[in-house]
Amino acid sequence: MHASTRVLLLLVAGIAVVGGWWLLIALNELIVAIVLGLLWTAIVLIAMRLLFAVGFRYNRSTDARKDRGGTGDAGKALANLARLRDQGLISVDEYASKRAGILDRM
Repeated sequence: MHASTRVLLLLVAGIAVVGGWWLLIALNELIVAIVLGLLWTAIVLIAMRLLFAVGFRYNRSTDARKDRGGTGDAGKALANLARLRDQGLISVDEYASKRAGILDRM
């Protein structure tokens, strides 16, 4: 999930918690408002945690496109991989495995 999305979710959660507490204090007795406010805070935090875990479709699709990369990225990755193989830093088997992975992402 993108950092700006996390900040937005935290801002919404903060507004929801503060607004809920304000409403409960204004409408109920103090003890009832505290109990319901704690419950409301727990519900908002659980909802925000679920949104963090699930993420948003927009961010998933843009992250997936970024991970796949374009052909230019794949070309650079393949050239880098060949350089590592030529320098003896990775084995031929590792090279073949990584190369297949890069080509699959294209």
